[in-house]
Amino acid sequence: MQVNTLDVLRDVRKLLSDSTKWTTGGYARDSAGHEADACDELAVSWCGQGAIYACGSARGMPTLRQILHDDESGSGSDWARPLLHSLDDIAVHLGFDGFIAANDDGGRAGVLRVIDSAIAELEARGARREARGARREASRATLQSGQQSHPAARM
Repeated sequence: MQVNTLDVLRDVRKLLSDSTKWTTGGYARDSAGHEADACDELAVSWCGQGAIYACGSARGMPTLRQILHDDESGSGSDWARPLLHSLDDIAVHLGFDGFIAANDDGGRAGVLRVIDSAIAELEARGARREARGARREASRATLQSGQQSHPAARM
């Protein structure tokens, strides 16, 4: 299964927009404030990275526990790793030491800045890709109409 990164980021943004759903110092916490598995139904608040895993697993991706088990067995199924590396790069660009530091040092506002920047970047890439596709289609249509009206094309 392939994850739609933009969908996961939008889910994370929505989740963490509620200040009661954000935490620091652990992937997730239960209602008593104790650390919990980010993908466990007992989790009620998440750090930025925990929210990535929780929202991805809600979309059918492996849970953090499954990923950690797979890492021990060497199968390396961490679907979120490339996304987390990208979020680290964005966080550094925004002045943090990485995505975890944006969460722990920048607070909820810091992690949301990183997520918002990532969403904006992916949406801009998508818009550029759509524009290129539309230009290609227009070029093909122009080329085809030119061939149909050219006398040699009718022979």
